[in-house]
Amino acid sequence: MSVLKVVIKVGGSLMNHPYQLREILKIISDIAEQRKVLIVPGGAYFANRIRELHSRKYLSDSAAHWLAIRCMDLSGSLMADMQPSWSLYSGIDAFKRWADGESFIIQPYELLKSHDRLPHSWDVTSDSISLWMGIQGEADAVLILKSISPFMKWWSVIQSETDAVRPESLKGDFYVLNGLRPENLSEIINKQSQ
Repeated sequence: MSVLKVVIKVGGSLMNHPYQLREILKIISDIAEQRKVLIVPGGAYFANRIRELHSRKYLSDSAAHWLAIRCMDLSGSLMADMQPSWSLYSGIDAFKRWADGESFIIQPYELLKSHDRLPHSWDVTSDSISLWMGIQGEADAVLILKSISPFMKWWSVIQSETDAVRPESLKGDFYVLNGLRPENLSEIINKQSQ
């Protein structure tokens, strides 16, 4: 099976490792020469500050939800600055542009605001948003890059996050990869192509 449409979520924790993050973005650029790639940025430490404010009762659930998604937009801007070959896109027609063959880093705020179907809680993370985008955009694969142990199938972990996004709705495969070992990304993509 040849992977045509791929969602790659680049975890915010990888911002703490700029060398590896640049390498990841370069590898994804190479993948995008043959695939339609949608990069979903994590919220990074920006979202953690929002979580802290919310825990102190400074923000409502909805305000915290939308501000955390704005943090994903900010992380996307930082990634695009690190790898200028990547363009940013924030429009509500992102799935159409992706289906038409464009690869880009999505700033998800506008798209999610126009499709406000996810709960406004911390159960909805950038990981579950990435899976939701894969389901909505009919991705062949969703890959989540984090600072974790080596790659594995991740069906059970995402189910504990939220009932709003179910991995069985994804038509393709779902993986979590160790972003500190970016060679895993190419390995998974190559396996998918066989």
